[in-house]
Amino acid sequence: MLSCFAVALATLSAVTALEEGKLPRGLRRAVLLLAGLIALVGIPLGLLRTGPIATISNLLGVAVLLDLLLVALCLALAWRRGSRKARLYTAAWALPMATLGLIEFADIDVWFYGAGSQILVLCAAAWQTILLAVAISRASGQVRIERDLALRSEAQAQAQARLDPLTGLRNRRGFMEAIAPMLEAADREGASFALLLFDVDRFKLVNDTYGHDIGDDVLVAIAQVLAAREGPYCRVARLGGEEFAMAVAGMSGFALRRFADSVRRAVEGIEHTGVLAGSKVTVSIGLAGVSEQKDRTLEGTFAPLPTFRDFYHDADAALYRAKREGRNRVAAAMDGDSPGDGDGEEAEASAVR
Repeated sequence: MLSCFAVALATLSAVTALEEGKLPRGLRRAVLLLAGLIALVGIPLGLLRTGPIATISNLLGVAVLLDLLLVALCLALAWRRGSRKARLYTAAWALPMATLGLIEFADIDVWFYGAGSQILVLCAAAWQTILLAVAISRASGQVRIERDLALRSEAQAQAQARLDPLTGLRNRRGFMEAIAPMLEAADREGASFALLLFDVDRFKLVNDTYGHDIGDDVLVAIAQVLAAREGPYCRVARLGGEEFAMAVAGMSGFALRRFADSVRRAVEGIEHTGVLAGSKVTVSIGLAGVSEQKDRTLEGTFAPLPTFRDFYHDADAALYRAKREGRNRVAAAMDGDSPGDGDGEEAEASAVR
C-alpha cells in the first residue's frame, strides 16, 4: 500500500513539474491516469485479507513497472527537448523509482530485520529530498538574482529618463525633481535661492556654419563646465536646445552675481578644437532669486517663496535683457519685476537669441 501510494505521488510530481510543451498532452494524461489507477487499486489492496490478492498484486506490479517506464520516457523526452528540469528530476527520481520498482518485484523485507523495504524507501527519499532542496535553493537564488537585475535595470531606466542623453546633465524632469527639496528648504527656512538660465549666444550660426555635430560638441563642452559646479547647493540641467539651467541655494546679491559671472567667463574660456579652434563661444545668463529672510510673520513662518514658474519667468526675462544688451553677460531680474512684466521683452528679443 505504501509503495503504491509513493509511486503515484512520485509520478504525479515528476510529470506535472515538467514544462508545458515539453511533453505530448496524450502521454502526460496517460501517465497521470495510470498513476491514479495504481493508487486507486493499490491502496485498498493493502487492506484486503481474502480474495484474489495474488492475481491483483501481479497485475498491479505490471502497472507499476509500466508506470516507471512511462515516467522514464517522459523524462527522457523532455530532456531531449531541452528541458532543464528534466535533467534535475531524472537525477532526483531515478533512485526512488528504481527502489520502488525493486520493492514491487523482490522481497526486500527479509533484510535489516524485516525493515528492508522501509529503509530503502527512506534512503531513496533522502536522496530525492537533498537533490530537490539543492535545486530549489539554486532556483530561489536565480530568482533573487533576476529580481535584483530587474530592479537595477528599472532604476537605471528611471535615472536615464531624467538625464539628457547628449550632455549627461539632468533634463527638465530630472531638474524639477532635484530642486524640489531645495525649494522646500528655502521656503521653510527662509533661505536664499536663485535660478540661473543660460543660453548659448548665436548657437544657430554655429550649427548652420559648421554642422550639428560641431554644435553638439559645443553643448557638451559647456555642460562639462556647468557640471563642475554641481554640488549639494547647486543643481545643473540642460532644459533643451542650447538652454541650460542652474539652481543655487545659500547665495544672493553680489556673491550670486559674481558666481554667475565666473561661470560665464569659464564658458568663454573653453578652448575648442577642430574648426572652432581659436574661436570663442559665449553664453548669456539671466538670474532671478530671493535673499535670505530675517523677519518672520506673526505665525512664526517666513513669507512664502515664489514658485519655480515665477523664478523661471523672471530669469527668462533677465536672459532676454542680457541678449538685447549685447550678449555674453549676466542680467538679474529687477526687484520690481513681477510675473508678466517681461512678456513684451520676450516678444521683442526672441529674434536676438
